[in-house]
Amino acid sequence: MAETSGTLRRSVRLFALRSGPLTRPSDRIQALARLLVLGAVLASIPIAVSLSLATYGSVHAREAADARATRPATATLLADAKVPRDLTATDDGAPEAEVTWTTSSGGHSRAVVVVPDDATAGSTVRIWIDPHGVVSTRPPGKGDAAGLALGVGLLTVVGSGCLVAALYLLFGNIVDRRRMRGWAAGWALVEPVWSTEIW
Repeated sequence: MAETSGTLRRSVRLFALRSGPLTRPSDRIQALARLLVLGAVLASIPIAVSLSLATYGSVHAREAADARATRPATATLLADAKVPRDLTATDDGAPEAEVTWTTSSGGHSRAVVVVPDDATAGSTVRIWIDPHGVVSTRPPGKGDAAGLALGVGLLTVVGSGCLVAALYLLFGNIVDRRRMRGWAAGWALVEPVWSTEIW
């Protein structure tokens, strides 16, 4: 327990501003930069939460509008499912079949849609119809908005953390170079005197 406490204290001293006879101004500047990095990362958390909530509200509203604009329908296959022969660059090789369904006015409409591999003529599939009576895509589910909002939040925190860390490493590299140049200049002054006194 004492060893853990000592390690924690050493870590805090290493991270925070240090003072002492051997502490150089560059050490204090670099320690201050570490505190700024920590502050920036912590500040990104409420920003990420706000962006996530805004994203969820926007996507959820669009999902609700899409759900109102489309309606589900049960379509009957007129033929067995088969993979189209003339595939284009945008096709994924999914099986298709011609289906028919009853429109809102009581008539019948037909279209070629993607169906399961083992679908046969006479079986039914669920499709979505837009306000113009055209087959549309399934409206997004509730989980889609939550997943996208979570992704935006995580991307904000991770992205800002990586950016701040990269800036800190660049700053640290500049400080280290200046420190080494100062050390080399000081050693150039001390080395002749030190060497003469020893010999």
